[in-house]
Amino acid sequence: MLRTKLYNNTVYLTGMSSQGFVCGDGCSSDVLTMRNNIIQAVLKVGYADAPFDENNDLFYGGVLQFTKGSSSIVANPQFVDPASANFHLQASSPAIDGGADLGFAFDFDGLPVPVDGNGDGLAKADMGAFEGQVIGDTTAPTAPVNLIATATSSSQVDLVWDASNDDVGVTGYELRRDGVLVATTAAFTSYFDMNVTAGATYTYEVRARDAAGNVSGPSNAATATVPAL
Repeated sequence: MLRTKLYNNTVYLTGMSSQGFVCGDGCSSDVLTMRNNIIQAVLKVGYADAPFDENNDLFYGGVLQFTKGSSSIVANPQFVDPASANFHLQASSPAIDGGADLGFAFDFDGLPVPVDGNGDGLAKADMGAFEGQVIGDTTAPTAPVNLIATATSSSQVDLVWDASNDDVGVTGYELRRDGVLVATTAAFTSYFDMNVTAGATYTYEVRARDAAGNVSGPSNAATATVPAL
């Protein structure tokens, strides 16, 4: 497709045959432009059958089957906790300050761009979907409140709660069921648990997290009994 533009994406693929991107059948600068992306994949981080417009990206994992731009790098992006889907950047990430100025004012969390996320005195755009936020943030968000769990059918429990507050910004929530982490979300205040068993009773709690990886205390506990079939 002509004039495809990929800006400030974070791609994290763990499958053994995963490929970050593919541009074939005559790739060119008229077909694909890439800036400020983080792409991590296992088999190939990317493939292009001809040169295209690519720069200021970070690649990690599999082989590169294209010619990368002069300001692109191959390095570990140093996510905060990819195992729990926290793809924010650690302060030491090489993606910080590595992006081009594309004129964006906010990142995927709605937080400001650019900021000095690594404390070097420079506020420059970062690679990826999340701008590295204020270094040294050790303040956890407030705990969510008013969690309510409602079994709406024999296969679903709906959860709603009131938002947490944070000195920089809440980026998401962790949901625990009977003490076990079952999901992480973006900064939404609802979740639908569809992996439940008819007739079972579950107790839920929610915790908030911020871009620095600080996690709040637990919300109130909320219990729901799923109707039997």
